[in-house]
Order: sequence, then structure tokens, then C-alpha cells
Amino acid sequence: MSEKRFDVVSKELGTADMFPTMIRHSPDGHLFAVCNDKEFAVVRTATFKNAKFGTGADLSWSLDKDFAVRDNLLVKIYRNFEVGFEFKPEIASIGLQGGPLLAVIGAAATTFYDWEHVKQVTQVPFSPKKILWNDEGTIAAFFLPEKLLILEYDTKRSEFIATHTLVDKISSGVFAYDLFFYLSASGKIYFTAKGKSFFYCNAADKRQLLIGAV
Repeated sequence: MSEKRFDVVSKELGTADMFPTMIRHSPDGHLFAVCNDKEFAVVRTATFKNAKFGTGADLSWSLDKDFAVRDNLLVKIYRNFEVGFEFKPEIASIGLQGGPLLAVIGAAATTFYDWEHVKQVTQVPFSPKKILWNDEGTIAAFFLPEKLLILEYDTKRSEFIATHTLVDKISSGVFAYDLFFYLSASGKIYFTAKGKSFFYCNAADKRQLLIGAV
């Protein structure tokens, strides 16, 4: 791993009509969303023009251009920028996470729904701050306050299987195929494989974040 700093020339491309607290990019990079706890705006990356504006929080993307938001007690799923389905989860939602499945996060459990039919698929008995998936949708990393869980997802049985638990404060992580690379609180980068952790390298700065892999 080598480090190289780049000087970036800034240029104003647009402004937001709200004070955003979160930015989330669609998987293909053609869209991104700026949102806060009351409203959202979906913006086209190429033109920086709004594609959709609405009320709701925790905008989360599917693997294509569908997305979901929390709007009061309802979860609304947008297809082609219009509400295609809305429902009231069995558990009170405090957050959403996207990916191959839509995760509705409650205070003590997380329920997963399929995007197409919006049917409950499975549930796990914890409430993560963040969920990351590998590209194949077969492994997920669950960021909990005091630990990180690596779970395999059995698509035939529609259930998660625990494979690895990391009792450490993980600041960031990223999947590269089936390997999960993460930055520990001590500033070391590790990766997990087959239920074990392996040291990869030292980070040049503990304040750095892992944002992607090539």
C-alpha cells in the first residue's frame, strides 16, 4: 500500500436548498441524494440537476435506481422517481440501509425486505449503525456500537449465518470481493477471510478512512 497526496481544484457545481446531513450515491454513480431528517433531493451526477425532491429521511438505494425513505411511520419505495409502494413496518423504524435487501432498522432488531415484492425476508436481533455488502450480496458487515459482525447471507434459506465477530472500534471498512478490509482504532488495516482476521498494513494517519478498493 502506497500513499500519495493529490491537490484538488475545487469548482462550485450547484447548491442545495436544504442543510444536508448525509450524501448517498446510487450504486452506478449516475445519481446521488442529499438529505436530512425531514427531506431529500435526488440529483443527477452529470448535470447536477434535481431529479426528485420529497419528504423523508434515511434515503437508501437498491442495486439499481430504486430507493426508499422513512416518512413518519411509513417506509416509501420510489420506482422511476415516484412512490411505487409504501408500508408500515412491524417494528418502529429508526433507520434504513440499502443494498441487495432493504434493511429496516428498529431499536432492538433489523428486518430485511426484498425490493421487488417488498416482502419480509429475514430478521436479525440487533440494531446496526451501518451495513455494508459485498458485490455478490452474499456477505454483509454489520457495524454495531462496540463490535462489528461479518455475516454470510444464504440466499436459498434467506438467512444470515455469523462467521466473524470483531470486538474493536472500526472507523471504516470496504469489501474487495469476499475480503473485508477495515481500519482499526489503533490505525492498522486488517482484512477478514474465512472467519479470521489478518494484518495488512499500517495506516499513515489514524484519521484516514477506507472508502473503496481497486
